[in-house]
Amino acid sequence: MSQQSEADAQILRLFRFGLTIGLMLLLIWGIASQYQSQRRQAQSAAMSALSSRFAEQAAQLHGLWLSQNRPPRLYARLSIAGLDGDGGLQMQAAPEASYVMNRHGWPVGVSDQAAGDGCGQLWRSLLAMAPEIDGDEVQVTPLRLAPGCEFRLGGDGFNYRFTDGMVTVVGGE
Repeated sequence: MSQQSEADAQILRLFRFGLTIGLMLLLIWGIASQYQSQRRQAQSAAMSALSSRFAEQAAQLHGLWLSQNRPPRLYARLSIAGLDGDGGLQMQAAPEASYVMNRHGWPVGVSDQAAGDGCGQLWRSLLAMAPEIDGDEVQVTPLRLAPGCEFRLGGDGFNYRFTDGMVTVVGGE
C-alpha cells in the first residue's frame, strides 16, 4: 500500500503542478489581452485628438492665407501645444515651413516635400511629429474619391479634404 500511496501522492503533485501552470498561463493571457485592449483604446483616443489638432492647424493656416492676401505659398511657423514634464500645458513653436496652398486657401503640401509624399509632409509639419503612435506607423495615403489625405492606424483614422479643409474622423470601434 505504501507504493500505492506514493504513486497517489506523485499523481497529486503532478496534478497540482499542471493546475498551477494552467492558472498562471490563464492569468498571463488575461493580462496580455487587457493590455492590448487598453493600447487600442489609447491609440484610438490619440488619433481622435490628432485629428482635432490637424484641423486646428489647417484652419490656422487658412486664416493666415486670408490675412496675407491669398498667396500661393505661405511661410508660417505654427505653435503647437504640448505637455511639459509636470503635466502642464506648454506652447512650442514648430519649425517654419513653406506651405503650398490651393485656390481655396487650404494647405495641400509643403514646398520642400519629396515627390509623392505630400500627405506625409503635411502630417509632419502640421503635427510636428512622425506619422506613428506608440511605435505603430500611421498609414498615410491620398484619398481616392476626392483630393485629400487619409491617415489611419488600424481601424481608426481621419480624412482631410483639400477642397474645403474638412477633417472627418473615420473608423472607430
